[in-house]
Amino acid sequence: MEHTVQQGDSVKSVAFQHGLFWETVWNHPNNAELKALRKNPNILYPGDKLFVPERVVKEVDAAVDGLHQFKVKNVPDKLKVRFLKQGEPRADVPYTLDVDGETSQGNTDGGGWVIKTIKPNAKKAKFDFGKGEVFEMKLGHLDPIDTVSGLQARLANMGIWEGAVDGQVTPEFTDALKGYQKKRGLTESGEPDAGTQQKVEEEYGS
Repeated sequence: MEHTVQQGDSVKSVAFQHGLFWETVWNHPNNAELKALRKNPNILYPGDKLFVPERVVKEVDAAVDGLHQFKVKNVPDKLKVRFLKQGEPRADVPYTLDVDGETSQGNTDGGGWVIKTIKPNAKKAKFDFGKGEVFEMKLGHLDPIDTVSGLQARLANMGIWEGAVDGQVTPEFTDALKGYQKKRGLTESGEPDAGTQQKVEEEYGS
């Protein structure tokens, strides 16, 4: 079947909903063109067409009246977030994390990273650092880097863009791009060009 990607979808979440491993979906020949276009199974764009194959029932011969063991492969995903303050890692900071109502506690690592195992179809995450410092994020809502909305979202998460993530190239967004380009030694065009996209993607990690 063909699945039309909605905002918040990823290959992993769609595969999970259909009881499939994400590799089975992503590596299917019918998705070769989409795979070449998007490259990252976690980053799709609304309107993309993703082919979802039917599940294949696996049959195994086994002796009657015997005791048999079968291993079920699990399909967890990972949430990977880095917290910075004025460009420096927020190391060893305690937090409470809520993912779709399931809470856990921990500390950021030495690089300011938090890496947690979550369900592939998780939708929302909230980090609470105490004293009213709360960060909320929608999981799977990051558009591709070659879209304006995808560039805006990454720059917003990096603390560089404070406007709306709406895909609109406004004078304010152009100024923000120029400021980013100047600090990174890029051509100050104010345009979301390939060089700027590549630099943002490198710094953001995806």
